[in-house]
Amino acid sequence: MNSSSKSSRLRTMIIYRNQVLALASPADVQIRLFPQGACIGDELVSDFDHNKLEFVTNHEVTTEQLEAIEVLDEFLTELSGSDNEVFWCDPEPLRDDPRWNRIRELAGAVLQCFNWKYSRPEKDGATYIFDDHVEINIKGVENKSVRIKGGQN
Repeated sequence: MNSSSKSSRLRTMIIYRNQVLALASPADVQIRLFPQGACIGDELVSDFDHNKLEFVTNHEVTTEQLEAIEVLDEFLTELSGSDNEVFWCDPEPLRDDPRWNRIRELAGAVLQCFNWKYSRPEKDGATYIFDDHVEINIKGVENKSVRIKGGQN
């Protein structure tokens, strides 16, 4: 395996680990990962789901690890659908809905299967486009986003 391939695999692992950490985090940490107005629950799950296949395909994953990922993924899938829009988009369910506690438990089980210690996840550096402004989450900067106001001069 060449160094570029190793680097790519390491990057994929770091990104995926961060996404699992985000799902396992307490509500206050999850909320601080995204700008105000973002659909936080949906963002957390989309990030996890988006990189799952690439991670599982490109890394040696044991049966136990794969099962832990699949159990989490299946639970998230059960909660999908337009009937649960408030669950995914409102920050209050993150704090007090028992289903979010279950998501955190299942994500914690994934961390445990990989022997990944819990640490505060980093912001993802993503750009969020709102009607009146754009925000960029800066990695390693707590509670701050760059706000770029749009509009006509």
